[in-house]
Amino acid sequence: MLHLLCDPHKQAYEKLRGEYRFYCNDKKVLIVSATHVPGEFSRVLRFLSERDLNLDSSYQAMFQRQILLVLELRDRESTQLAEKLLLRSNVEVLQQQPTTS
Repeated sequence: MLHLLCDPHKQAYEKLRGEYRFYCNDKKVLIVSATHVPGEFSRVLRFLSERDLNLDSSYQAMFQRQILLVLELRDRESTQLAEKLLLRSNVEVLQQQPTTS
């Protein structure tokens, strides 16, 4: 399985699906920007866990001095709830990008 974050998403999806005939699907993910310090990822995971929100998968990337946490939850409803709760607690959630896997 391969997870891709693409911009522009729609064009990448159409190319993978149509031209290359890859099996693809869209998933809404959360992209959280966090400080690159020990324990920061754990803090976000603990926050979600305490609210009974579980991740299906996650991956991380570095951007300048920030870590980007890409979080995939069970379904869109869980993702939307997690986004709302994270934003209320002043966690920086970046613009939504679907991921193609």
